[in-house]
Amino acid sequence: LVVAYFQRGVSYMVRQKNAEALADFNSALKYLRDNEFIDYTQIGLDYKVYTCEVMYNRALCFFCLGQEEDAQADLADASKRVAEERHSWIKRAIASNGMDCPLYCVPKGIIYRPSASKLKSTQKIDFLGSAKVIASADGKDNFTGFKGALVRKETLKSQGMSGGISHQKSMRSSTSPMMTPPLSYEEMAARGIAGISISQKPAVNAYGTSSSATISPSPASPAPGSHQYGSLNGAVAGGLRRAPTKKDSMKVKVHYNEAIINLMVPKMASYETLRAKISAKLASAMDEEQPSRSALRIQYLDEDGEAVLMTDEDDFELAKAYAGGDMSTPETNVVERLELWCST
Repeated sequence: LVVAYFQRGVSYMVRQKNAEALADFNSALKYLRDNEFIDYTQIGLDYKVYTCEVMYNRALCFFCLGQEEDAQADLADASKRVAEERHSWIKRAIASNGMDCPLYCVPKGIIYRPSASKLKSTQKIDFLGSAKVIASADGKDNFTGFKGALVRKETLKSQGMSGGISHQKSMRSSTSPMMTPPLSYEEMAARGIAGISISQKPAVNAYGTSSSATISPSPASPAPGSHQYGSLNGAVAGGLRRAPTKKDSMKVKVHYNEAIINLMVPKMASYETLRAKISAKLASAMDEEQPSRSALRIQYLDEDGEAVLMTDEDDFELAKAYAGGDMSTPETNVVERLELWCST
């Protein structure tokens, strides 16, 4: 800091900003801390700042400001600290009251040059080294750069498969299952699709209209806790598409013994409403007496695929959340479909 304040003070003097120069010379003397000089050679600047030189410059600044007494006091102190031959200008300034006296400053061409030891750390170092192929499925594949896509393209060309990506896209679009119309129940039965059987017993669907055929699973549905139910929310089996649900209604798929029963309940239905509808549906579908409240056990799957007993409204909200709902508020915790397992 001393050399910086010292040299800036000289610049202010040259520009006749004497008040600013005086402040910088004061700061330089403050940071010298009564030392005779500071040698900057050890840090790369070949120059020594002497206390007598700073005091001499400040004395000339005082002369310019009209403070001759302060100037003479600085020159008197500086003369006691003379260390080199060039400091002879201090005595001349005392005799001439600072007339025609030059300023001490850092000589022209003296610049900061860092030591060789510090420059070593600026050299470029290759920490990773050169990549080398250790093993490859293809003996010709020895590429070690980061242009994998270009190499893959060249490989496809050499194998006569240029444009393979667009070809694969066209193959996927032409064979997409969404482009295939759904099969009728009779066609599925004729083709022997596994897991589907057709019964001609009249039944009533969820919309209250009669149908001539119902679908039931075969063999028996797995018990809750089986992981094959983990992704049933998005499943499409044998060309069947997911049936749309009613507006503001939730489709509940109930596994009961070896049967699967579907029913519709309002999306904002309470736990007691759900339990009552399941109980009534089981009684009508199985030709059995309606199970009592204590006898009917309802279960759902949690995030670990384990069966959890549903006993109250909180369990019902959790079941909907695991099915894709949002538990932030009751209004947002609604789902289109819910899968449950019941037993008595």
